[in-house]
Amino acid sequence: MVPLLLRAAGAQAALMIRARSRGIRTKAIWGGTLKDNEVGPAIYADYLPKALADGSYVPAPDPLIAGTGLESVQAGFDAQLRGVSARKVVITL
Repeated sequence: MVPLLLRAAGAQAALMIRARSRGIRTKAIWGGTLKDNEVGPAIYADYLPKALADGSYVPAPDPLIAGTGLESVQAGFDAQLRGVSARKVVITL
C-alpha cells in the first residue's frame, strides 16, 4: 500500500509542477467535501434535477439495461465480466 501511495503522490506532484510551468493553476479537492460546501448542493440540488428534466443535460453513453428484477442480477454480472466500456450496467427493480 505504501508504494502505491508514494507513486500516486509523486504523480500528483509531477502533474502540479508541469501545470505550474505552463502557467496553469491547479487546486485539489477531496470528493467527500462536496457535501459539506456549496458545490454539492449547487450541482445536485439546483442544477442537475432541472437540467435532466428539461433535457439540457443528457447523460452519455446510454446505460446497458441488463433486465428487471432480482432475477436479472446474474445477467448484469455476466455483462460486466464480458466487458463494458464507459457504460453503467443497470437492473431496474
